[in-house]
Amino acid sequence: MSDRISGQKAILRKEMRDRLKRLSAEERNCAATGLEEKLRDLNELSRSLHVLGFIPHGNEINCSPFCDYWLGKGHKLSYPVVDTSQDVINPHEVCESSIIAAGYRGIREPRGCPMTPLALIDAILIPGLAFDARGHRLGQGGGHYDRLLVRRPESCATIGLAYDWQVVDHVPVDVHDQLIQWIVTPTRIIDCRI
Repeated sequence: MSDRISGQKAILRKEMRDRLKRLSAEERNCAATGLEEKLRDLNELSRSLHVLGFIPHGNEINCSPFCDYWLGKGHKLSYPVVDTSQDVINPHEVCESSIIAAGYRGIREPRGCPMTPLALIDAILIPGLAFDARGHRLGQGGGHYDRLLVRRPESCATIGLAYDWQVVDHVPVDVHDQLIQWIVTPTRIIDCRI
């Protein structure tokens, strides 16, 4: 990664993390409700049987209401678990015996759940710090989701989840950064493929 791109990413990460820290509980709850409604409207998800969601860390946008709805409809849901020996994310299916516990860097993840082959995942819900309409995403900097997206089946939809203000004009990118197909916020759905 060039020093210029690395510096631009660091500045944008700091700006977004600072803004996330200032969110009130009311703002987070409102956003979660709006996000659930927009995710229910997304046709890509209506054709899916098994979704890889995530458990929000800190003040990340909360997709838990949608994940609860998804499970309630009888669909399959997995959450990411970081395999630190290989530095990759593996999906683990949520099951009745699931215990949610702190894992890699304190991020909550399921325990006691079977690993789901990535080939069975129809859609991936992806957190991030910033997104742009071209499908670029700025994550926390570990590259875990980029490595996951490289391994996904081509038919698997990739959906970035964000607060409205996390969609910016330009996200700095490097060669290893993977594109996403959709961005869903509490008020809109952005098709990044066009």
